Amino acid sequence: MAAKDIFHDPVRRALEKDGWLITNDPLFLRFGGLDMYIDLGAEKVLVAERNQEKIAVEVKSFVAPSTTTEFSTALGQYLKYQLALEEEQPERLLYLAVPLDTYRSFFILELPRLLIQRYQVRLIVFDPEEEANASGTLRERKMAKVEQYRQLIQELLLAYSEIKASNEEVEAEIIFDRERDRYQLVHAGWSNKRRVYGCVLHLDIKNEKIWIQHDGTEGGIANELISRGILKQDIVLAFHSPFKRQFTEFAVG
Repeated sequence: MAAKDIFHDPVRRALEKDGWLITNDPLFLRFGGLDMYIDLGAEKVLVAERNQEKIAVEVKSFVAPSTTTEFSTALGQYLKYQLALEEEQPERLLYLAVPLDTYRSFFILELPRLLIQRYQVRLIVFDPEEEANASGTLRERKMAKVEQYRQLIQELLLAYSEIKASNEEVEAEIIFDRERDRYQLVHAGWSNKRRVYGCVLHLDIKNEKIWIQHDGTEGGIANELISRGILKQDIVLAFHSPFKRQFTEFAVG
């Protein structure tokens, strides 16, 4: 059995303060001929209208001399554990717990951020000096996920805005409302003395999901999001009625 991470106990206390029941410490899995030990297994009964939520948390201290090397190791372990959980306990979501200072100094860099997006690594960010305050920990986790989505949406809209229109008098304008998490790409201008104005893309972020309010692209922005590592369960085809959404592979709302 692998040794516990030095921040294992603070993260456990943080989860317990937030109402999580630690059911396995560590969580043992046998898959693909290997024995695996994930730092924590926890479950929490949420409000009545939601089902029981189960998570597994792999804690990483990032105190080694090379943060890049430790990140590579952590990512490899995360992907291995994720595959095992998908097969053995698909109802349990995996999280990687990282210190706040490492998140701020390393995880916001372009390559780590792109890898986190591509492989859909769920993060819990904790502050060791505050014993990983529980409410702050989960709030940081949500903020990290939303920030990833903001960055990705803005990158995609910028890329689509650079596609030249057939008429040079028609401009592509991008609108970013980060406070309310609303993002649009519109075309505006004139063509043969006729006014041209229309929305090409409109995406919102609500409840940690990407809502596609309008999609005027040929290939479909949902497919683009999936290719960048966004899970279908985190994408809402809002241009479909709620009744129709239940028959798609994407989130209802």
